[in-house]
Amino acid sequence: MGTFAYIAQIVSLKFIPISEQQAIYAIGPIWVGIFAYFILGEPYTCKEFFCALLSFCGILLVVRPGLGMENWFGKSIILLGSFFFMGLFIVMRYLKDKVTVLHNVVIPLNFILMQGLFKRQ
Repeated sequence: MGTFAYIAQIVSLKFIPISEQQAIYAIGPIWVGIFAYFILGEPYTCKEFFCALLSFCGILLVVRPGLGMENWFGKSIILLGSFFFMGLFIVMRYLKDKVTVLHNVVIPLNFILMQGLFKRQ
């Protein structure tokens, strides 16, 4: 899942500026909090909710969504990437007692290995 999130980041850069791309990708931690509450039963306090709401307002300020559909493909790709990011962290949290520390080292290695596939020439 982390690999797909990274691929989505790289591909979306062809369609949207990096500022919008990173702002949309920043939705990932908000998804993690919400879905961890519903899927894993993790606590989600009012304080965390308001922080997520404030973060979302900041994302809206940067992205400035309008009624136009310009660059919708790039925005859709990075939004999908934020869902993959969420899925990665939900799975890692679910497996926290079931796997060893080695798995937490192997997952980031995917990002390093994927950089070679998208190297600009």
